[in-house]
Amino acid sequence: MLENALDGLCESSAWLAKLRAALHAQTGEALLGRVDHLALPIRRYRNHLVEAGFSTDAAQDGETRALCSGAFMPPIYLRDEERARCVLAVDSVAGFVARYPDADSGWRIEGAEGAPLRRCQVADGSGVEVWVAERWGAAGWHTQDGSRRERDIARQHLDAFRSRPRHEGVGTARGLLGLLGNLREVIADATRELGADWATALFFRAERDYWVAQTPAAQVQGKRQDAWGLGWANHDHHTYRCSRRWFREAVGLLELLGLEPREAFHAGAEAGWGAQVLEHPRLPIVAFVDVDLSPEELGIDFAYQALQAWDALGTIGLWCRLHGEAMFEGGLHHLACHYDFDAIRSQLKARGIEVMPPFTDLPELRQAFTVASPRSVTSERLGRLRAADLITAEQANTFQRHGALGSHIELIERRQAYKGFHQRGINTIIAHTDPRSSGS
Repeated sequence: MLENALDGLCESSAWLAKLRAALHAQTGEALLGRVDHLALPIRRYRNHLVEAGFSTDAAQDGETRALCSGAFMPPIYLRDEERARCVLAVDSVAGFVARYPDADSGWRIEGAEGAPLRRCQVADGSGVEVWVAERWGAAGWHTQDGSRRERDIARQHLDAFRSRPRHEGVGTARGLLGLLGNLREVIADATRELGADWATALFFRAERDYWVAQTPAAQVQGKRQDAWGLGWANHDHHTYRCSRRWFREAVGLLELLGLEPREAFHAGAEAGWGAQVLEHPRLPIVAFVDVDLSPEELGIDFAYQALQAWDALGTIGLWCRLHGEAMFEGGLHHLACHYDFDAIRSQLKARGIEVMPPFTDLPELRQAFTVASPRSVTSERLGRLRAADLITAEQANTFQRHGALGSHIELIERRQAYKGFHQRGINTIIAHTDPRSSGS
């Protein structure tokens, strides 16, 4: 339904159709992955939305908000007037406007720099308003500047998230406990001064920045998206790899940031991994948290029970021992972002970025990783792994000389409003990203 609605808006708005074609050609994106929300005529769309399982509630300015929590659908507002509104999510409204030096003199950015919501109307014709919106924790559609002092404080907290200690030292429990306590304090300070949602949006902005710095493929694609001011506002989910010892603490940190458990995965005996998916109830933020699991742990609530130490390391545990916990030194294992699946793979290949074979290729969901660049591993980490007999001498030599696979971009295309994940496909990619079998 949403794809059809967007097609109709592009047929009515030549400006929106031109933008859709430009984004497809220059960043590999599908317009659907950039939609912040739509406002549609209630007379034409109310019955369709109710039939599709949307629930409605009151909203601002007489518009009725329609939500469908079980589907991949942005918020849709139903309005009495016939004019529609299409709002696209960007990381920088000013950056988007700067992309158009000959922009209509009527373009006016609403909202102060650094505010929770900044927006700009970029087209208004043929019954369709087109806007871009930059959000940092704001809900609704009215600009929320906050005070100048609050915006200055927000910048300070963003800097604090970006510069927080991540280095695990010798990787002892004491060192990680110190990092964990520090991060809790940084989150608490930001939440107290800015409110939970603003603080959480800034935290994940800093997480994405750290991931880009660790991920060559993201640096290449990021330049393409930043040229339009788009940034990574097309993200689908943030994936953390966690050791068994620190998995429960990582889930707790995400809950401290306001995310709530959604579904959990246990892949069974053949895969040796599990994951907890968490989603924020108000912000478009999803986290996918991976951990090594055994078949015997199928029946436990593994996100909330302490997991016993293993004598061996699975794919996820080894990645954490080589690079660090994803919540700290390792950084995000990958950020999944929405693209036109065929277009982005072709465009990245033309720029020297290889893409692994799809691990899910279904009508409703397509997923693939970029090939990760090897990341160097310290002699100290390798020495500790060898001393515990967790890797062979040959593996240690390979990691010492060539590094071990680091982080990726996940290219994802969702259709038919499909919101979930396919376990079999994830089984495949977990196995294919094991450093011991990757040829790194």
